[in-house]
Amino acid sequence: GGSKTTDWLRLYEKRIVKYSPDVVLFYCGANDIQDGNGVSGIENAQNTIQLLRRIRKKLKNVKIYYISINHCIRNPNAWGEIDASNKLVRQFCGREKNICYINIVPATLLPDGTPNPVLFKEDGIHPTKQGFKVWNRVIGKKVNR
Repeated sequence: GGSKTTDWLRLYEKRIVKYSPDVVLFYCGANDIQDGNGVSGIENAQNTIQLLRRIRKKLKNVKIYYISINHCIRNPNAWGEIDASNKLVRQFCGREKNICYINIVPATLLPDGTPNPVLFKEDGIHPTKQGFKVWNRVIGKKVNR
């Protein structure tokens, strides 16, 4: 809980590579941008891309699914940086073999572009059971293809 991409840059060998997975689903970056000392979207994207490259170097044939950073209710001021990071990571994934970008943001927004409060716990950050159902539907469509 509360991990940041910079943590994963230190831990990926122990927490991912060590297990020689066939598939990696990865969601990270929200804590980097949304905490009080958040990094910029560009910096977060650079860290994320560096991490994805390191995983790819160690696990050459693994299928990697990167799940976009979601907008949360608690910190609307971070949405611009989140969008900037998501855009750069999406572009990177589009150029790479076996790295798929999964965009969960549209499925969690209301028609006015704000996050659907039903999908978030009281903290305004973490998904409710219904929120995870939405995530599972979006992610499942990509992973099960």
